[in-house]
Amino acid sequence: MVLFAAFPAFFRMEEASGWAQWREEASREGKSRGQGKNWPKDVSIQIVLYEKIGSAESVPTSHTATLTSDQQSYTFTGLPEYSGENRIEYSIVESGITGLDSDDFTTVVEGDAESGYTIINTERPKTKDFSFTKRWRNPFGTSLAGWPSGKSITVTIRQDNVDYAVYTISSSDLTLNTEISALGDTTGSKKKLVVTGVGASTGYTFSLFGLPYGDAPDGYTYYVSEESVDGYQSAKYFKNDGTQAMGADQITDEGIIYNDQIVYELPATGGPGTSLIYFLGIILTCLAGAGLMMRKRCKTW
Repeated sequence: MVLFAAFPAFFRMEEASGWAQWREEASREGKSRGQGKNWPKDVSIQIVLYEKIGSAESVPTSHTATLTSDQQSYTFTGLPEYSGENRIEYSIVESGITGLDSDDFTTVVEGDAESGYTIINTERPKTKDFSFTKRWRNPFGTSLAGWPSGKSITVTIRQDNVDYAVYTISSSDLTLNTEISALGDTTGSKKKLVVTGVGASTGYTFSLFGLPYGDAPDGYTYYVSEESVDGYQSAKYFKNDGTQAMGADQITDEGIIYNDQIVYELPATGGPGTSLIYFLGIILTCLAGAGLMMRKRCKTW
């Protein structure tokens, strides 16, 4: 939204008047700037007239105005043009907004007494934050004491049904507040993934701040999915209420991703793992059984 207030050129004289209008914010999500917008319901703005005499600092006067949807114009009368031999310079300051959070707006005053003053209140674009937690577990479901050495994960953040960005996270990225750039983002248009939580028992939390909100009333919904990790089962996804989800398309903000070790693989110490031992054991058992059968047949002959 943009609040527009224009003062006519005779503002410097003994009377000043103006009007106000709400407009849509600057271009966002394909919208053009300056489209007309109705005055928000139950919202008012407070205006204060300031004066500057000679080289003195500008100070507020007793002249104030409150603008509403029913009273979108104002007039200041009886304004002196001079104080002694010094010409008085007038300016306008918006002192507050009632009915809306002023932190949601930026305020700029443009113009001068000759051409008129313009007060522009621009609504800050709405954004969303998104976070997820990563946890590693052994084959029995017990959390591992730290991030597995040499392991990395690749996650895709989706915006509704469209991929927003892909990030790779490794054990070297786990310092608190570390920022991880999106893969292939050479222009810096994608938000960086920030490490916001580190703990063996609580997991590793990653966050994206200031994501695009979208045009729908509730904005975009963001999801996270993880590519398979060698030596670990497919990721298990849990919602922020602790219940397991059927898939990544159900994991929204503050979800948890678990990776459980595959039972037959030993820790990465250079060995072949237990699968080969199991295989050889089966072969030897079969050979021993075959030998016993041959011996029994020989005795019967």
